[in-house]
Amino acid sequence: IRPMVHLPDYAGYRFVGARDRLYYNKKWRFFADFLFDYGTERFGKEWLEAQKSAALDDQHPLYIWRKQAYEYHQRQSDRPDGAVKPNGPMLACHNFYYDLYTVDDNSLLDDALLARLRHRDQFQGVMHELFAEATCLRAGFTIIREDEKDPIRKHVEFVAVHKSSGQHVL
Repeated sequence: IRPMVHLPDYAGYRFVGARDRLYYNKKWRFFADFLFDYGTERFGKEWLEAQKSAALDDQHPLYIWRKQAYEYHQRQSDRPDGAVKPNGPMLACHNFYYDLYTVDDNSLLDDALLARLRHRDQFQGVMHELFAEATCLRAGFTIIREDEKDPIRKHVEFVAVHKSSGQHVL
């Protein structure tokens, strides 16, 4: 994957690039701070508001993790470096958002994948697909997605092709 495009401090702002977008904020101290805002932005405010008003049993797992991470963070004292020791939901969110960022930064995050990720009943399976894609990208592979609308044959979600060896992984 390409190196993270960022500017740690310019006029009090931290800038981070993802694909063809530039994100910035004065409050981000760490890349993880960016990731939490980035994830919220990519899922959309409408989705977030719908989760807030949904019954607990109908809330999306990502929203529940995020809420638990936020509540945990509020109860913690910052360490001298400003970091917070993470808990499980915080790490789950961070890892998911990093995979989302990795796939997006490599121009593979499309509306169809985001829609599937937003769907509570599909999230676990699609989250695994996202993790597999992001892991392959970080390992030096190019991703070639299969046409999932093809009902005639069974197929994998994507083929990973190693950039230097040409090896194909299904």
